[in-house]
Amino acid sequence: SRAAFEEFKSLLQAEVNKPRIYQTQWINKIAFYIPSIAAHYHETKRYQQEREVLKLMYDFLGHRGPDWWFKRIDNLILDAQNKKARQEFALMKTQFPNQFETLFMEGLLLRAEAKLEESIKHLQQTVALKPGDFRPRLELAKTLQMLGKDEQAARELDGAKKNIRTLREWKRM
Repeated sequence: SRAAFEEFKSLLQAEVNKPRIYQTQWINKIAFYIPSIAAHYHETKRYQQEREVLKLMYDFLGHRGPDWWFKRIDNLILDAQNKKARQEFALMKTQFPNQFETLFMEGLLLRAEAKLEESIKHLQQTVALKPGDFRPRLELAKTLQMLGKDEQAARELDGAKKNIRTLREWKRM
């Protein structure tokens, strides 16, 4: 619940503020729990709470790579905040212009903006770069289906099924 997360944040802040010599092991638990909380909020479609946890990951844990930006912008798209997502994407593209996550996110953002043909080009490139990944194939299948290209969508969906590695991915099918 939100109250539990707020309590967790306050306990974390109190721990950080204690004057002492730090032992490094305690941070490993925090580094595990915070992304797990973000994933839970994402899966339960509690996007505002997920953004708060992502901010905590950014500020406290130093997560600032392309995977963090991908989660942040994906969250905004799923929360129907496409304008904000486009603004954040401009920052991501500046910092990580040649990363897989940037190319993949551009395909998802274009789809959210109803630019389906452009989206397909980017999503096809992501599938070509990482043919063994589940989500690029799934997202390409969804976009092809939106354009009425059902045979192509079915082929990509079959490819996505072959790439399932987790229960979370299985659930998305």
